[in-house]
Amino acid sequence: MKTRNMLVLCKENAARSVMVETLINGLSKGEWRAYSAASHPASTFNAYTVLALRERGFAVDTDRQPKSLIEFTRAEAPRFDVVLTVCEDISWEKLPTWPGAPRLLHWTLPDPTASNCTPTERADVFRAVLDLSERKVCEFLEEERHAVRVGPQANDNRHLADRAAWRFGT
Repeated sequence: MKTRNMLVLCKENAARSVMVETLINGLSKGEWRAYSAASHPASTFNAYTVLALRERGFAVDTDRQPKSLIEFTRAEAPRFDVVLTVCEDISWEKLPTWPGAPRLLHWTLPDPTASNCTPTERADVFRAVLDLSERKVCEFLEEERHAVRVGPQANDNRHLADRAAWRFGT
């Protein structure tokens, strides 16, 4: 089975997009390879994002920096099956066009940095957004597994050619 590619976009590539990228890569059993990027990349990943992911057992490379979505428009960039936005700060009209007509999806995930709260409360907010992200990723992967399982059969017309040959004696 061919690994499919997903690009996850957010405004800063510091929290939600990193969570979804990490979850897709960790939960898809090699069926998907996710990348994340931003329209206005932050200088580093949010420390609470890293904390929440590590608490769940996901490795996060803190040497890696948030990326600009422009990096994924270059010729050497992967070809995407899905481009997913996870925040309201990204407008489809302002996004570049990717080759291959990827499916465009949008998930509204709450911004865990949007409220004023104590560090303990902030960590809880990030954990809650990670929980929601995980539910959405699991639903997506289950739907895609079903679509992949059904898709090739639905698009495979070889059995019709065999039946036509039998029926018409060719």
